Amino acid sequence: MVLLLELVRGLSALWVALFHLEHLIQDAPALLIKFFSYGYLGVAMFFVVSGYVITLSAESSRSNNRPPTIFLRNRFLRIYPAFWCSVVVVAGIPFAAEGLSALKTGEFHFPRTFITTFDVADWIKLLSLTQVFEAESFDLYAQFKSVNAVYWSLAIEFQFYLVIFLGLYLGKYYRWYIAIVSVVCVALMYFRTNLNYGLFVHHWPAFAVGVAVAYMHKANWRFTLSRGLSTLVFPVLYVLGVFVVYRLLPQHYNRLPLAFAVGVAGFLWFFADAETFLQAKKRSGGYVTRNFLQLWLVMGAMSYSVYLLHLKVFLLPEMVLRQIMAPEGPLFALLTLLATLALCYPFYYFIERRFLSSNYKKIHKAVLDRG
Repeated sequence: MVLLLELVRGLSALWVALFHLEHLIQDAPALLIKFFSYGYLGVAMFFVVSGYVITLSAESSRSNNRPPTIFLRNRFLRIYPAFWCSVVVVAGIPFAAEGLSALKTGEFHFPRTFITTFDVADWIKLLSLTQVFEAESFDLYAQFKSVNAVYWSLAIEFQFYLVIFLGLYLGKYYRWYIAIVSVVCVALMYFRTNLNYGLFVHHWPAFAVGVAVAYMHKANWRFTLSRGLSTLVFPVLYVLGVFVVYRLLPQHYNRLPLAFAVGVAGFLWFFADAETFLQAKKRSGGYVTRNFLQLWLVMGAMSYSVYLLHLKVFLLPEMVLRQIMAPEGPLFALLTLLATLALCYPFYYFIERRFLSSNYKKIHKAVLDRG
C-alpha cells in the first residue's frame, strides 16, 4: 500500500496547510471555507497512517530479530533531526520577513521572537519536545504556539514510538502488550482522569485503528466489493459506521478527530486493493493522470517537511503576493499555498531525506520514480 499511503499523507499535509490558510478565503463559498476549517483533522490522518506503518515496521524488526534499539534509532532520526532543522528555519522566518519589509520601507527592525526570550530550560524543553507535558488542557496546539504550533503532534508521535520500542523487548508477548495498551487507552476515554494532558494515552486510539488495519492486512483479511456489498450499499454503511462510532464516544472527549480516524482506517482497509490500480496508472496512465499522480506522490513524500514548515513559511509568499494582487479570494490563497509548498521542497530534498532509514529511502525512490 505504498502509493496509497503516500497519497493519504499528501492529503493530510495539504489539508492541515489549508486549515492554516483559512483566514485568506473569508470571501470564498461557504462550502470551501467549511472544508478548510476541518483541516485540523489531517493530524488524525497522520496518526492512523503512522499506526499502520510503524506496526509493519515493528513486525519486520521482530521477524528479522533486529534489536529494538535499531527501531528506536530509525524512529529518532525520522523525527528529531528534521524537527531541529525546522526550528532553525522557523527562527529565521521573522528576520526574512523583516528583510522583505525593509526592501520597501528602507528600515530593518530587529524582530522580537522566541530566540530572544527563551532561556536554557525553554530550549531544552522545546528541542526535546517535553514542553508538551506542561499543557494544562487538551489544547496542545497552544503549548507550542510561541514557536510553531504544529510541533505538538511530534511529541505525541514520538511517545507512540517509545511505547512500540518498549513492547519489542517483550518478544512473543508484543501483540498482547499492544492490545492491552489499546484497550486501556480506549477505556480511559470514558473516564475523566488527572493524567497529564501531554501523554500519548489521550491520542493512542487514533494510532490503534491504524495498528488494527495493519494486522488485518497482515492476516490477509481484506475487503473487496465482490464479497456481496454493492457499490451503492457500501458507502452508506461506511458513513453509518463512522457516525455510530462518533455517537458511542463520550461527550466530554474530543469525538470528531477519533471518529474521523476510524473513517480513515476504514478507508485504508476497504481500498487496499487500489494499490494495483495506482501502480498501473503510475506506469502507463495518460499524460495528465500520470503527472497529477506524480505531483501528489511528491506531496506525500515531502509531507513531513510541509507539516513542519508551512505554518511559518507561508508568511513570506503571502507578504510578496500582497504587493502584487488583492489579498482576497481563493486565487490568493492558492498562490500562497503553491509558493509555500515550493519553498518546503528544498527542505525535504536537502535535509529530511538525508535522515531517512535505508528502507525509507528505497520506498521514497520507488514512489518518486516516474517509471
